[in-house]
Amino acid sequence: MLFVESESFERDLANIDGATNVVTCSTELSDVQYARVARALERWPKAAVHVDGWKAGAQGLECLRHFSDRTRISVDCFHAKSLDALRHVNPGLESLSIGSTANRRIDLSVIRGFSNLRRLSVEGQTDIVRHFDCFPLLEALYLRGVGCQDFSWIERFPKLWWLWHGLCSTKSLEGLERAANLRYLELWLIKGLSDVSPIRGLGLLEELKLESLPRVNRLPDLALLTRLRGMELTNMRRLRDLSPLAQSTSIEDLYIWNARHHRPEDFRCLIGHASLKFVSLALGSDRKTNAVHGLLALPTRPPGSGLCWARGWHAVESL
Repeated sequence: MLFVESESFERDLANIDGATNVVTCSTELSDVQYARVARALERWPKAAVHVDGWKAGAQGLECLRHFSDRTRISVDCFHAKSLDALRHVNPGLESLSIGSTANRRIDLSVIRGFSNLRRLSVEGQTDIVRHFDCFPLLEALYLRGVGCQDFSWIERFPKLWWLWHGLCSTKSLEGLERAANLRYLELWLIKGLSDVSPIRGLGLLEELKLESLPRVNRLPDLALLTRLRGMELTNMRRLRDLSPLAQSTSIEDLYIWNARHHRPEDFRCLIGHASLKFVSLALGSDRKTNAVHGLLALPTRPPGSGLCWARGWHAVESL
């Protein structure tokens, strides 16, 4: 990611090259400067543009008219009264990221024309669910601060393979099993959620991450998830029973972090597991962690390897 700022504009502009994946205009540049950035990017059509208009208000997003050739756009404008400036964006847009705004019910009708979207990231825009019928090609979806009654809407995305959902009040995963092609799922800090059993219907799921779900006390049935390769459980304080992991016939990597509540005996069900190859633990003390490693006789996954899609939105957005 390359930052282009007014005080270092000439130097930053000179650094734009074929290795530039994302250009972030992090301050309110002049109109002439935005135009120069756009010209510098003409040689690199795959580079994304991120416009940070935190201080500029809605007027700060009008600079998007200079980037109508981009297929990857990201905007942050907390004080925006409108996102109508997105009308300047390429209708063939493939990737769009919209940051949070003070008005969480801002009108998003302008994005309905982006039917070619493959990747969509939305923070705090509660109106977004109403527009889900417009993106039939969507492959990756990041929803932060967007609560839903359930997941009945997910069948509108037959190509969806990557989903991140969190920091919201969603109470039910009902309908999630209709995401027939989902391969990566991460759920984080969903305070109202207590039942994750619908996950058992995701037959193509390969990686699953559950973090800070304070009401969840039981894992889903993993027996039918025959492609599940990696699983991470972080700060799942009410979860003690790990026996569903023993039902998995395919899991290879297990990560359990911030888990002071677990005792070594909780892991006895995994002794001799047929497919498990690596176990990475943070149980609050070396004594407990070493005791579990002694029980299972399995190594820790080397740093920088393992869950290949658990790298956050930016890793997926660059695919």
